[in-house]
Amino acid sequence: MKDIKDFFDIDKSDEKFHRLTLKNDKEKLLGEKKASEIKDYFHNLKDKNEEKDKDGIRVLVPKDAYKLKALIDDLNTILNS
Repeated sequence: MKDIKDFFDIDKSDEKFHRLTLKNDKEKLLGEKKASEIKDYFHNLKDKNEEKDKDGIRVLVPKDAYKLKALIDDLNTILNS
């Protein structure tokens, strides 16, 4: 079973957002199909901001424990489907 922590860096140090980053090397491990599903999922999130990162995909999620848990659950579902 794949775990989100194996593929994403989760930074909780910002006062307003959690930063989730999928690095390019981890994206390659996921494969093209899963990486595409995750990109589509990030693109369709309503309460988020995207931040440019030359080394990967980064999304900023408001610091709300429920939203972060829901996001992590959704990403784990994508990873393990």
